[in-house]
Amino acid sequence: SISITYVLCQRIREFDDTMAAIAGRVGVTYKSYAFDDSWTDQDFYDASHFNHLGAKRFAEHVVRDLFLGK
Repeated sequence: SISITYVLCQRIREFDDTMAAIAGRVGVTYKSYAFDDSWTDQDFYDASHFNHLGAKRFAEHVVRDLFLGK
């Protein structure tokens, strides 16, 4: 339902904010892909877990950001 989705999204944002704050204190970068606009329904097995295609695309995002600096 919409209220469950809203609460889940709010919790993810709170988690991201907490992780970013901790990362900042120790001098590292925290990158969240949770709300990336490029994800589609075809990337997910269920509401919050990638399928094989989504996992591959996620890995490509991480490689791009960590090793290619984009």
